[in-house]
Amino acid sequence: MDPITIAMTIDDWDFFLPRAHKNKPVKGRPYRIFEPQWKQVILLWLEREDVEEENKEEFIQALTKFKDGCKHFLPKEKLDRGFYEYRAYFLAAAGISGFGNCSQADEIVKKVVYWVCNRPYSSPYYIVQDEAIKVLLETPRKKTINALVQLLESTSNDDTLIQASEILGKINPGNEKAIHTLVKMLESASDYTLIRAAKTLGKIDPGNEKAIGVLLQVLESTSDYYTPNQVEKILEKIFGSVDYYKNINSLRMVASEGLREIGRGNEKAIDGLVQLLESTTDYHTNMEASKSLGEIGIDSGNEKAINSLVKVLESSFDDRTWMEAAHSLKEIRTKKDITTLFISLKHYLSAIEYLDFNQDRFNKSYNIIWNFTETLPYPEFYQAWHTPLKKRLWLFLCLRLFSFLLFWSFTFLSWGLMFLVFLLVFSPHIIRFLISSCNRYLKKIISQQTPSI
Repeated sequence: MDPITIAMTIDDWDFFLPRAHKNKPVKGRPYRIFEPQWKQVILLWLEREDVEEENKEEFIQALTKFKDGCKHFLPKEKLDRGFYEYRAYFLAAAGISGFGNCSQADEIVKKVVYWVCNRPYSSPYYIVQDEAIKVLLETPRKKTINALVQLLESTSNDDTLIQASEILGKINPGNEKAIHTLVKMLESASDYTLIRAAKTLGKIDPGNEKAIGVLLQVLESTSDYYTPNQVEKILEKIFGSVDYYKNINSLRMVASEGLREIGRGNEKAIDGLVQLLESTTDYHTNMEASKSLGEIGIDSGNEKAINSLVKVLESSFDDRTWMEAAHSLKEIRTKKDITTLFISLKHYLSAIEYLDFNQDRFNKSYNIIWNFTETLPYPEFYQAWHTPLKKRLWLFLCLRLFSFLLFWSFTFLSWGLMFLVFLLVFSPHIIRFLISSCNRYLKKIISQQTPSI
């Protein structure tokens, strides 16, 4: 059956999203709002004139107020919703285009515009922004243009102005307000903002002479960066006297690179890399082996490869090795393997990981899990999210917490020692100064109280 026919047979939105949902999956009910193949059917259902508007309003509200019950690890100041809460809201934003009389339309569009323009484009939030930009192109055109123009008129933040202008230019090419805003920025902005504004202006108004002139000026005046020739000379100086290939770990790296090129799906190659990961402690070798194992083992769904890389996630303290393993694992496709990996990754979304001054693991974990929400049904996601920590992961996280506390302890201790040294060095001078000041003060008081003869 085609999507239109299917949409015409559905009487109530409960078919897409269980009405009884409250912060956790309703047992035995599918959540079709999160299944990509149902999106077109949902949009067509919202366009139907024979469906009562009150019914449509209820559905839109259920989407915007949806709570997935999987938010407790995420930092609220960065991400104000859970994974599936964002997805439900984005579906509502796309749906109001076919539901012209929706009373919540203006509020929804403004919220999506806020997510796109009023937050810095940085990890992990950029993932949400990218999705918000896509859905903004599906929202009612007139309402979106009005919201963006209103934002341009009410803010002075450079990042917000550039982002809003770019989106406005995509929705309404040649929009005068967007062009005027960017041209105005070119007259007063800093160097970095100048380049961004000029590039954006070039996108929405190709051939704009002002943008071209600014970029040419920047090119002529910038001399801070190395030329390719200078980079080559620097690299020669660094590596010229290093007998690189005599190092046993380097030989292992080269071998794993070779396996990556010729061993895709080959059991012996995969076994060799798994054994290498289990036997070496050199992080360069681990990183290269993780990369190779990901490329030749993940595509074939090899359980050994997947399990070995998951172990790296659970035990590696080296961030680059961890990141390479995580990057390799993001290509897995089966629900069973996704769930296994997801349980290991979700613990890196804890607040302590985010506060540990190294957000790479948090950002990578968030990115991968976001992608998994496209494949993993919401009920399975919820179950995996609430799966208790393994003992090994508890130990790992405790060690991470210990290192975090140790770092701050040493920091405060070093400041305390510096203050103590300061007192020891300068205290004699300070004491003499205080005694001298007291003496002068006492003499002044005595002289004032002594009657003149």
